[in-house]
Amino acid sequence: MRSLCCGLLTIASLPALAGEKTACQTRPLIDDGREWHYRTQIPGGPNGDDRCFYVGKGMKPRSELYWSAPELPALAPIVASESEPEPAPAPVIIPSRFDDVWHAMGLQR
Repeated sequence: MRSLCCGLLTIASLPALAGEKTACQTRPLIDDGREWHYRTQIPGGPNGDDRCFYVGKGMKPRSELYWSAPELPALAPIVASESEPEPAPAPVIIPSRFDDVWHAMGLQR
């Protein structure tokens, strides 16, 4: 497993060769000892930024540069919470007399 992990890191850090597709980075790594270049107008960058940084020779053809799909964080499963029961509706009071109806409506006789 360790050799697979280290091998993938080595492959990802190799400079871009001519004719080879290269994944874009949002920014160059500082002080990593490699020669970074960038191209503009590579659509699909995060936040609408079309600047693509890559390791390798300058002026790599745009057709050989691409943005890899971002890794999305795993979403937590939605757990239905126990909701509180709805409160009982207020009782309806039916007045028994005509005067009580007028009084309930706020009217005076």
